[in-house]
Amino acid sequence: MEVGASDDRFEVFRADIYTGHDAPVWRYVAKDGLKPPNVTAVEQFRKAIEDAEKSAAQKQKQQQQQQQGQKKTP
Repeated sequence: MEVGASDDRFEVFRADIYTGHDAPVWRYVAKDGLKPPNVTAVEQFRKAIEDAEKSAAQKQKQQQQQQQGQKKTP
């Protein structure tokens, strides 16, 4: 007989401010989410990081374009 949740849980916390009572900045909960060889939770975390990096790069590019536009306007 199992006790507790039947789903795997993968949570990420910010190490620079972690006090033990903080909420995770990212969470993945699923049945067999940590089961090898695929380890779906880690794959999903990597995808989330890639998406965040793409979004940050796009935002930075937009900010640079806005700054360049402001410099050209007299």
